[in-house]
Amino acid sequence: MKNFFLTILFCTIACSVASAQEDWQYKNNDLVNAKMNRTQNGEYKPGGYVNIYIPSNVDALVSKHRYISQQEDKMDGWRIQLMQATDRNIVYSTRGRFASIYPKTEVYLDYKQPYFKLRVGNFKSRMDAYRFLLSIREDFDRAFLVQEKISKSKVY
Repeated sequence: MKNFFLTILFCTIACSVASAQEDWQYKNNDLVNAKMNRTQNGEYKPGGYVNIYIPSNVDALVSKHRYISQQEDKMDGWRIQLMQATDRNIVYSTRGRFASIYPKTEVYLDYKQPYFKLRVGNFKSRMDAYRFLLSIREDFDRAFLVQEKISKSKVY
């Protein structure tokens, strides 16, 4: 008898879930009322309603993600890598030479074992970085573009 009631309950829940799986729209984090009744052809006609409830904790997580993204000072951007070497002295001398020729351009020295990487600039678009690359190509012929996280406040 107990199994009979559990079977009936399971079938009722399964049927209600299956009938509720229709197309819906998500608007303004509220209950969404969508008219979803089908004709014999399978087309929709005005009729019943499907209420979809968006839990408040999901909305809170989305809001938190937006807030953190707005507060972050980093963005995707471009830099020019002048060189990569294992000898720090060579990298430092190249950095000094670049800084003397282009004093207004930011210079970044990264160390990822075993290489020192000398990168310059904070460019928002690849095209801006490429223009600058063409202008320095004469002095630094092995330079190339790299995509990196850059500071929003230092973008050219």
